[in-house]
Amino acid sequence: MNTKRNKHVVSIFNGLNAMKRNLVEHVGQVNTSGLPPSQWVVLYLVHGQPGMGVKDIAEMIGITSSAATQLVNGLSKKGLVVRKTNTKDRRALQLYLSPKAKKQIETMMQAHVQRIGEMFSILTTKELVQYDKLTQKIIDQFH
Repeated sequence: MNTKRNKHVVSIFNGLNAMKRNLVEHVGQVNTSGLPPSQWVVLYLVHGQPGMGVKDIAEMIGITSSAATQLVNGLSKKGLVVRKTNTKDRRALQLYLSPKAKKQIETMMQAHVQRIGEMFSILTTKELVQYDKLTQKIIDQFH
């Protein structure tokens, strides 16, 4: 990679990290549930893939299965995650959000969308469309 291109890659990396930090700070401000960020991550994952297992969560966020089990246990005790037996493998459990968790996720998602909208308000509609297309092009290479 040439030096000029590398500079741009580093700049993009720094920009993505700055946006991530801003979103994390925003989550802390709108999180009235008292859930730690690690439990929110699990809720978002289960929201996106209902029926996933504890092992899936562990692999996706890079923690041990026992650590993922502890996170899920905490969410289950709070009535946010429901465990169901997998019909194909009775040893495996599938995870689903409770109605209470779905409501909390929707509230947080609305807050995220609003904040992200504010972050991108500096862009014109044309620039936003271009940014979206470029981002999608990068994401598509992972599928």
